[in-house]
Amino acid sequence: KSPTTPDPSVTPTKSPTKSPTTPNPTVTPSDAPTASPTYVPTYSPTVSPTNTPTAPPIAGPETKCSYLGSAWNSIKGEEKEAAINLGYDKCSWENPPLRNSIEEYPWWNITNEEKDDADILGCDEVSWDSQIHHYSSFYWEDLINAGVKSCATKLGYDIQSWDLQLNPPSSAFTLFDDLSNNEKEGAICMGYSEFTWDFYQWGGVAYTFTWQDLKDDGLQDCAEDLGYTQNSWDTGIGLPASYAQLFNELDSDEKKGAICLGYSESTWDGEYPFACVFD
Repeated sequence: KSPTTPDPSVTPTKSPTKSPTTPNPTVTPSDAPTASPTYVPTYSPTVSPTNTPTAPPIAGPETKCSYLGSAWNSIKGEEKEAAINLGYDKCSWENPPLRNSIEEYPWWNITNEEKDDADILGCDEVSWDSQIHHYSSFYWEDLINAGVKSCATKLGYDIQSWDLQLNPPSSAFTLFDDLSNNEKEGAICMGYSEFTWDFYQWGGVAYTFTWQDLKDDGLQDCAEDLGYTQNSWDTGIGLPASYAQLFNELDSDEKKGAICLGYSESTWDGEYPFACVFD
């Protein structure tokens, strides 16, 4: 019942002992544990908690173009001259993005002189690519190098939907207010405000469709409510009166058509092509 083994055997035995005991820890490995396990949980964690986040925050714009959002008339001296050098005027400065073609270019594609002017306006490479350009011409690899791939991932993008525009995520067709919190974080991380997100996602997007595209997507009636025909839509000739009106100047059918095409009052007025005429 209590066998002992004076000397360890060279070969393993097929008959284990029934009640081995090891009063004290042995120098050589033993089949018997030196302590019994406990089934009582411990009240003290073995590692102290940390107040330091275990993962870095989402990468986003480190700085912001300091003059972004300023009224045109508030910009003076060399700042005004720099803005003019970059192609801005009152209309393109104070109205939605992409009224100035320079915003289509990332930092690496603008000249040294333009970079100097951007610097005068408080922009550096990070803030230009995020706040002005919104990484719109970046490939997936560029996003990785810029440290903002996680921002695009939060919006539901992967390499195919970003680089090839195949099966874009639902966020690409969603106004800012309707984004999930995760998606909003991604949008903000990529330099968007609520207004610029809605403009990029909706303002003017429908105007890139052909008349047939509208028909295929069930949106042709919406365009007709705004007074468009196939000819005026596809060629831009003989545009309807709604094209030159602010949202509150549209009649009920025109407003219905604008909303049907995904516009809100602010994004419609942002797309309004003659916004500066009546300033």
